Amino acid sequence: MALVPSFAEFEAGWTAGQNQLVFTRLAADLDTPVSLMLKLADAGRMSFMLESVTGGEVRGRYSVVGLKPDVIWDCRGTESRINRQARFDAEAFEPL
Repeated sequence: MALVPSFAEFEAGWTAGQNQLVFTRLAADLDTPVSLMLKLADAGRMSFMLESVTGGEVRGRYSVVGLKPDVIWDCRGTESRINRQARFDAEAFEPL
């Protein structure tokens, strides 16, 4: 399974302070996007999934699973808060 970008490309982006998405393509005939997310996240509290369907089930369907975020934005009702230290302190939220 090849990851994109390569480690060298990712390292250069990381050093430059760039946000990045690391991805691979895989055929998942025996799994659903939700079952794969649950396996990858391993019941992790701070994970998410975004899905896209193009042209219904017949054409391309893409899923993005996010794990261990650097930043968490939390919005509940009329209150919003952000945690820019999520990797190090899960409770370091500041009001917005």
